[in-house]
Amino acid sequence: MTALLHLAYYSYNCLPGGPFEVERQIEEILDSARRKNSRNGLTGALLFNRGCFAQVLEGARDAIEITFERIMQDDRHTGVTVLAYAPIGQRVFGHWSMAFIGENARDQERFGPIAEGSGFDVTRMLGEDLCRTLLRLLREEEVVSADR
Repeated sequence: MTALLHLAYYSYNCLPGGPFEVERQIEEILDSARRKNSRNGLTGALLFNRGCFAQVLEGARDAIEITFERIMQDDRHTGVTVLAYAPIGQRVFGHWSMAFIGENARDQERFGPIAEGSGFDVTRMLGEDLCRTLLRLLREEEVVSADR
């Protein structure tokens, strides 16, 4: 059995354009990630918030390393900082090839203030903190979606 690892990192947004252009680019990133992650046995979650990305990837070492190398070369972000790269007993985001938590042009008031008001400061987080925060936000989003 292949050992499971997780990689948690953050980076700073370099996406050009206004809100709708940024949203389109995020959708492209997610579509590509979901296809590739499904094919490579990876799961995870991505948070996008005005100034930064934060992501957790879970899977086999080879798949994570190949994916992260591609992520590092992507000029849509800068200042990639690894928060954790360690073995895990089980997947936290096993239901998602790439879950997404983030602001978009239609939902800015819900996610726009994450960095400013919620204590979400990726520069001060540990990898486990990021995993817990993303999972909590995903669960909150599922509740909000169910209420709509």
